[in-house]
Amino acid sequence: MKPAQDTTFAEIEWTQPKWGHRAWELRSVGKTVGTMAMPSMFREHAVATLSTGTLVFNRVGFWRRRATVETEDGGHVADFESTWIGDGRLSVVGGNTYSWHTINMWRGERAWMLEDKEPLLRFRQQRGWKMGINATLIIEPAALPLPELPILVTFGWYLWVLAAYAAAAASSH
Repeated sequence: MKPAQDTTFAEIEWTQPKWGHRAWELRSVGKTVGTMAMPSMFREHAVATLSTGTLVFNRVGFWRRRATVETEDGGHVADFESTWIGDGRLSVVGGNTYSWHTINMWRGERAWMLEDKEPLLRFRQQRGWKMGINATLIIEPAALPLPELPILVTFGWYLWVLAAYAAAAASSH
């Protein structure tokens, strides 16, 4: 797997290689630079891997939805508290607090922001012929030096996938 730091961020996207499978690849210029899988249909649990390591995500709670980010060996990395509309705050242990916002509902775009300022990373829905859950990832230059960048890239995708599953479930009733 190519190191994320060596990636050209102009052509980066999360793709679902096999429609219906709960696995995605982070691809840049045709090469896989990361993966995320949700092994169970019954738990909101995911495992994401980049060249920097593996992170584990778990969502808990019913009325007050929150999620945790841990290392593969169980070390606590961050907590996410969501709002009722799907936005929220990610507090990284010993680091920054980031806001997750819908920045363009009509174009299907969400972003991580530091202190509610300009977007650092944007996830933009891909429209057209692709089946499955896919998005273009736009990483702004201000985000490149952040030590939390791997967390933002992978955990943002986790939140995107959960929102897509929730929207599909709501539209099927």
